[in-house]
Amino acid sequence: MFSRDAEFKDWRTGIDEAGRGCLAGPVVVASVTWRQSWAEQQTWFSEVKDSKMMTATQRARICTALLRSVRVRVSVVHPLLVDLMNVTQASLHGFELVAPPSREDHAVIVDGHLKPVTLAYAHAVVKGDRHVSCVAAASIVAKNYRDQLMVQAPFQDYGFAVHKGYGTARHLETLQQLGPCPFHRKSFEPVRKVTRPSAELESSLWWALSASLTQGELQDIWMKFLSEYHLVDLSFAHRITARFQSMGLKILPTPDAFKPEWGRH
Repeated sequence: MFSRDAEFKDWRTGIDEAGRGCLAGPVVVASVTWRQSWAEQQTWFSEVKDSKMMTATQRARICTALLRSVRVRVSVVHPLLVDLMNVTQASLHGFELVAPPSREDHAVIVDGHLKPVTLAYAHAVVKGDRHVSCVAAASIVAKNYRDQLMVQAPFQDYGFAVHKGYGTARHLETLQQLGPCPFHRKSFEPVRKVTRPSAELESSLWWALSASLTQGELQDIWMKFLSEYHLVDLSFAHRITARFQSMGLKILPTPDAFKPEWGRH
C-alpha cells in the first residue's frame, strides 16, 4: 500500500502538518514514531492512510489507537506566528519542534519537498502521506488534533466547527459580514481585505510598552494584543511583536508531548 516504506530504517518518525491553506486557526504539526516491523503487526495498521482519504470518524478512531500505542508529539503554531513567519516557515518551525534528534538507527521522514536546515538528517518525501505509513499516521494525528481545536474554538459565529477555517463560501460570506476575529490570518488576502485597523488600539498598546514592566505585566499586555489581533494591521503586528521580544517575552510555540518515552516495541 505504501510504496516507499521499505526505503527507511525500522525505527522511524513521520512528520506532517494540517491547516496550511486555512484562513483561520493554527497550523498543527504532528510526529509519529514507531518501529515499522512492530507497527505492521498491529490491528489498526491496515486502516492508516492519507488523512484526506478518511472520514472524521475514521481519523478519530485511528488517532486514539496511535496515542495509546506509539510516541506522538504535536506542535500548534498560532495564527499570529503564521502571519509573522509566513505559512511555509511556520510549518517548518513546527517540524523542528516535533522532530527527534539525529540518531544512527533512526529515520526521520517529513512530508513535502522542504525541510528545515536544522533537520538536514531528515528525508523529505513529496506526498509522503501517501507513500510512507508513519507520515500518513502523522497526517491523521495533525488533522484530527486541529479539527478538534477548531470545534472547540471561540468565535463560532464564523462556523469554524463546520469548515475548520478553510475558505468555504459560507466562511467568506461571514468574513465579509463580520470582519475578521483574532483567529484569522491577516497575511491571507481574503482576511487582509476586510481588516479595519484601530489606530487607537495600536497607539494604546505601543504606549503600554513604553513603561517599565514586570514579566507578568508584559504577559498581560501580550494576551490583550492576541485577543484584539484582528484590530491591528500586519505591519503593526510585526513591529510590536519585535518590541515584545526585545523586552524579553518568548513567543515561539513549544510542542505538546503526549507520550515522551521512545516506547517498548
